[in-house]
Amino acid sequence: MTAADHLRPLTSLRFFAALWVVGYHFLPILLPGARETIPFVERGRLGVELFFILSGFILSHVYFQAFESKAFDYKKFVWARFARVYPLHLLTMAVFAAVSVAALVVGISISGDLTRLDTVWQNLTLTHAWGVSPAAAWNTPSWSISAEWFAYLAFPLFATIGMRFRHRPRTFVLVAAASIPALYLVWGGLMGSVMADQTILFGVLRIIPTFAYGMALYLWFRDGAFQSRRASAWLTVCATVAMLALAALDAFDGWIVISAGLIILGLAGLARSGDKTLGHPVLVWLGEVSFAIYMFLYVWEVLLLKVYEKLGLYVPGEALHPALWLMLPVGLMMIAPAAHHLVEHPARNALRKLYGGLRPKPERTATSSRKV
Repeated sequence: MTAADHLRPLTSLRFFAALWVVGYHFLPILLPGARETIPFVERGRLGVELFFILSGFILSHVYFQAFESKAFDYKKFVWARFARVYPLHLLTMAVFAAVSVAALVVGISISGDLTRLDTVWQNLTLTHAWGVSPAAAWNTPSWSISAEWFAYLAFPLFATIGMRFRHRPRTFVLVAAASIPALYLVWGGLMGSVMADQTILFGVLRIIPTFAYGMALYLWFRDGAFQSRRASAWLTVCATVAMLALAALDAFDGWIVISAGLIILGLAGLARSGDKTLGHPVLVWLGEVSFAIYMFLYVWEVLLLKVYEKLGLYVPGEALHPALWLMLPVGLMMIAPAAHHLVEHPARNALRKLYGGLRPKPERTATSSRKV
């Protein structure tokens, strides 16, 4: 097994994170009040935190060694990340604009805040979750892509901090993990609101401790943490059970996020030992499509519900008939693969070719070079 194979189960994990976010958006339409009465549904917003931790882990896996050896090319790195997220972001903005115009033509009303022209430049520059946008508009889930963009631009700072802890990765894990509940508690005390509810105004704050946590977990993994299949399996199972139980029991967000990160560490350890958990090609493909699933879930939700409302099939706030509701997940799972294969993937490759070999080979960990 090569070091690149370690990414396969983590790619699959992206699909389950996206599925949790989809449930957060779609289930309350079938079961009004689901967010208030079913804690696990309400905690679906934390699927974004799982994405953030994964980004910290995977980008460290791919780029940390280059940074460490002073071979890191910042311009190529930023261009590669731009190629990864921007084409689909631009596509969803364009689709939402087209949907809004079409809705006006047929007499369907869409909230003015969703198409505010004074938010266009923030969305186009991916700064709309940095506290500079006056409203959530133009495909609101893209706030997390804005936060990711901040982490990409600040990657050298994260890596510089990681360098200081690279020989003490467990300390880094403890510090980064502790910063997550600390931020949530401080934020709640000062602002009287839940950190995980922040999107447009302060969404960028959500990625800072979680991205650092992902990097810290990677450095611990690289240092040889959970080398045996049995230890990694136990960590994966225990962390998964803990995360699901804590979410179902309406526990503190910070503990749920920390548990989610340990799932990543366990799966990476399993992959290093040769285990194929979450490595099935179908799951990996779903993980690759998960970005499109996430980016189109809100556009599709707005479009379909407005059509239903126009036809008299849906009243906002009331339960949607199950047969009609099924069109939400089914339609999304038709749109997302099409967007991924027709736009996201080819556009990313085309942009990367402008720079040639953008992606360095992921480093082989000390453990993998000895044991795999």
